Amino acid sequence: MNESSAKVSIIIVNYNTPDLVRALIDSIKEFTRQIDYEVIVFNNGCLPTGKFGAAKTFVRVIDSEVNLGFAKATNAAVAASENPFLLFANSDCRIDSNVIPRLVKFLTDNPEAAACSARTISPDGQTHSPIRKFPTHENIGSSRGAFFQRGEGYTLPADDSRKSVEAMAATFMMVRSDVFRQVGGFDERFFMFVEDTDLCRKFHEIGKTVWYLGDISVYHVWGASTRQHRLKMKYHHHLSIWKYFRKYYPQATMANLWLALQLSGNFLLVAVSLPFGKGDRR
Repeated sequence: MNESSAKVSIIIVNYNTPDLVRALIDSIKEFTRQIDYEVIVFNNGCLPTGKFGAAKTFVRVIDSEVNLGFAKATNAAVAASENPFLLFANSDCRIDSNVIPRLVKFLTDNPEAAACSARTISPDGQTHSPIRKFPTHENIGSSRGAFFQRGEGYTLPADDSRKSVEAMAATFMMVRSDVFRQVGGFDERFFMFVEDTDLCRKFHEIGKTVWYLGDISVYHVWGASTRQHRLKMKYHHHLSIWKYFRKYYPQATMANLWLALQLSGNFLLVAVSLPFGKGDRR
């Protein structure tokens, strides 16, 4: 398969950010060439004023009256796709070059790769690293979500290189549709957060690789959807971490008990600090 014959379904889950969705789609239309694509927007329990309405022929819209969470909403959108490649794109992303065919080309040229992701850059030029190691009891304390960060080894530095990684965020992630379906898609036990790390782990378990392509970049406005309900999102972030450890380390009883205490304490600290503008790292 070459670039010109590849077909991509671009999946955007919208939660009350219709203007951002429109801006992302406009940037896709402006800069994407040499590839066939469609956009599927999933309105995920939006307010009437927060829904995105399709005004373009290449955009399909799916409405849900309730917020299903990111994993379940994305799986529902994928079920409506018949294309061989899927691009998961946060509504607060933008592109300013023809990046999508480059992601497809990488997967086409590297059949062992299940997914690849671009480098994400904030409007002020800072890189938000989308790559990480799998969470362990030893490294989780160094995550961006830890109020008192200690140690290192979870979030990895993002540069302009290309490298195989353990896990990465689904902020702007291209995956093979057949492999995504083979592993069962996103685990819907995760309402928000960690579902992308879990997906990457499932890719590795079937012998596939996951790649960070640092020489390809997109713009990302951090947390445009999640800041609408900051405390609720912090709760789901902590809960998803707990679910991940229960899923992959079920026999580590004492370590999980200690983790539960740490997560509870960290959530309380984050909750108290949010009104003062702190605790917003993830």
